Amino acid sequence: EVINTALIQAMRVTMDEVVRAGIPEAAAKSFVLGHMQQGLAVYFLNTNPISDAAQLAARAGWKAIIKPDWKQALGIEFTRDITKKMLHPELE
Repeated sequence: EVINTALIQAMRVTMDEVVRAGIPEAAAKSFVLGHMQQGLAVYFLNTNPISDAAQLAARAGWKAIIKPDWKQALGIEFTRDITKKMLHPELE
């Protein structure tokens, strides 16, 4: 949930922003979901590799979006802290 849901939320916000910029919602949703499906197939099922251009875009996006220390969200202390907050939201 920490990583998956956060990234999915970011994709939804992205879709909402392009819709707000004038792209029809159906087109934006189709584009985002189609690229999600392709990315999942490539990275989890080892299907055909993505194009060089898509790899370039992905590297640029990674640098712009993902913090260098993002893997701390996988650590035991982070997990303990977030679990405590999930069980006791009043501590937030």
